[in-house]
Amino acid sequence: MKTNTKLFFASLAIILGLNPIIQAQTVTIGTQVWTTKNLDVSTFRNGDVIPQASTDEAWEAAGGNKQPAWCYYDNDSANGTKYGKLYNWYAVNDPRGLAPEGYHIPTDEEWTVLIDYLGGRGIAGKKMKMSPIFETKVTYVEEGGYKETKYIPCSNCSYWTEKQRANNPCSACRNTRGKYVSTGKYIPKTKRKVEEKVNGGWDGDNSSGFSGLPAGYRKDYGGTFYHVGESADWWSSTEYLTYYACGRGLSNGNGDVYRTSSGKEGGLS
Repeated sequence: MKTNTKLFFASLAIILGLNPIIQAQTVTIGTQVWTTKNLDVSTFRNGDVIPQASTDEAWEAAGGNKQPAWCYYDNDSANGTKYGKLYNWYAVNDPRGLAPEGYHIPTDEEWTVLIDYLGGRGIAGKKMKMSPIFETKVTYVEEGGYKETKYIPCSNCSYWTEKQRANNPCSACRNTRGKYVSTGKYIPKTKRKVEEKVNGGWDGDNSSGFSGLPAGYRKDYGGTFYHVGESADWWSSTEYLTYYACGRGLSNGNGDVYRTSSGKEGGLS
């Protein structure tokens, strides 16, 4: 019998009731229903503001004081438009509720239910990733910066056949057939913009509809950002020892779903 359990992925939560705003962005996978976008809220369920840590110092201070915080990858709001926000685990575990009304952050066991349904950790990853992401690669090719030359064919042998040249080398050009001479015109140095579509490496087929995107993550010490466009990491509500919490992740080049134990001060989807 299908349950009424619906799961919110990324910072994630299970829907226990109906939220019309998020309900439109969900997908049923087995007995679970997950949202298809990363969490992107800046207030707790009760309306209290979740502090934004827009500098390395602010991020480290929040983690050191065990206080909730969120950030954009690279502190760039443009990343938020595509990937949502990154949260530390103190925001995930705050009693005011990070997830919207009717939702909760999935446990480690609930992640396992999803992955097992999709064929296990070595297979599920490809099904959970978005289809290949093609990005525009921009390069600039230097051109010019030299004097123009013009090729002048040899007036003596330019009309000869290859057989004639082989049997009777040209005394005028010594069989070079011609030469380049300067026109006296200088070609200024410029840069030509070249754009090409390249696969960003995200190699899923999204057959599950989970729509996982490579939002990257933030380290639990130093606040350094890593692997946007290359990996995805999501929290669970399950603690691991004192300083860590469990999660799940996807990366380029394989179908694996790896289990993480990230420091609570880190920033995950």
